[in-house]
Amino acid sequence: MPSFLRTLLRLAVTTALPLMAADPAAPAEPTAPPAAKAPAAPSAESLSRTIADAEIAFKAGDWDKAIEKFETVTAAPSGSISPELCHNLATAHFRAGNDASAALWMRRALALHPWLPESRQNLRFLANKSGFLSFERSFAERIPKRFLIPALTASAWAAGLALLWLLWLTPKPGRRWPLTAILGTAVPIFITSLVFLALKQKAAAPVTACEVVTAKDASAFTAPAEASPTVISLPQGSEVLPIRTEGLWTYCAIPSPSDQPLRGWVRSASLEKLWPWHQSLAD
Repeated sequence: MPSFLRTLLRLAVTTALPLMAADPAAPAEPTAPPAAKAPAAPSAESLSRTIADAEIAFKAGDWDKAIEKFETVTAAPSGSISPELCHNLATAHFRAGNDASAALWMRRALALHPWLPESRQNLRFLANKSGFLSFERSFAERIPKRFLIPALTASAWAAGLALLWLLWLTPKPGRRWPLTAILGTAVPIFITSLVFLALKQKAAAPVTACEVVTAKDASAFTAPAEASPTVISLPQGSEVLPIRTEGLWTYCAIPSPSDQPLRGWVRSASLEKLWPWHQSLAD
């Protein structure tokens, strides 16, 4: 066979093989639709303008607008949650006649700053007005971990270095008093921080786990049905500690006016999380 015929035959075979391998009846594979773009988070400049608008509305007594603007900031992924912001939002809710939301935001302000005097005073006022229930928390339980852990770490390092210096370098008697003073200060701080952290770990009702009653005429029942006997009425603003959820109901531990613990079923729609953000912000 002439060489040019062999070349033509080779070209025909190499061209036909891919065509024979393809299945003309096979449907084309669908292409995945483009992923939807997530909404862009508001910029820091946009949040600053929103806060400024909220403060203007707050000073003007336009409570609905102030609430809308403040809640826009708190709902933003990059929103700056601060005790002052929560306190102002609580005040706006109170002035607008929303006592339940006012109590909720006052509790959130105190979760960030347990000794904020204005929030403590206003929460007491709301408690006297509505009679809502709150868990009793010790002084140790109120101190955030973000204060205790640095104190524990710094005092441990200071005490360790001072003790190492005393034992290893053995300074002269006249030069030991600064080290003993450091030890005398660091060791009590270390022990106190350690004890407070242990008490905080054993807290019966951590703020970040609690929920607040926001619905009117809410009650706790002995069973997940409104026809069952009532355990206790829950005024708006009351704290509860969820234990488990079944359908539309949540089984909760309830602050007791007496020494006897209370538990009951509360409609889940009547509750709102006290702390909806990351736990580390309030710890």
